[in-house]
Amino acid sequence: MQVLAGSLASILINSMLVLVYIFLFLYFRTHIGYFILKLIPPAQQTEIKKMLSSITNVSQQYLLGLAKMIVCLWIMYGIGFSLIGVKYALFFAIICGLLEIVPFIGNLTGTSLLYWELLFREPGYLSGKYIGVYLFVQLIQEWILSRLFWGHK
Repeated sequence: MQVLAGSLASILINSMLVLVYIFLFLYFRTHIGYFILKLIPPAQQTEIKKMLSSITNVSQQYLLGLAKMIVCLWIMYGIGFSLIGVKYALFFAIICGLLEIVPFIGNLTGTSLLYWELLFREPGYLSGKYIGVYLFVQLIQEWILSRLFWGHK
């Protein structure tokens, strides 16, 4: 049990560090851009400015799409978990949605935590229903929402 608690603590700490780094990169993005421009010869600076502008635009669109995806996941997981009778459904929906920040691994981690919590509380009772909700939300996410927010994959 201590190993599990240590692993979960490590995951949470590393996730928080990633969020802090993302915040700092976003906060100091202009300073980082000026630094990059100082490294480039003056003849190529206009091309690099266009490239940095393009990178900024793409990253803003990605983060906006990710935010929309997380909100949709909150709603879908919240409804699904509530319908099958999961205790604290909104809490687990928020956790599963927020962990979507880390592609693939985050969503799987959040849903695995809920699955293990359900398995220990009432073995076998909610397992099939839970897996059905998870698969349904993943299907909607990958086939509809991803294409809607990020374009055709």
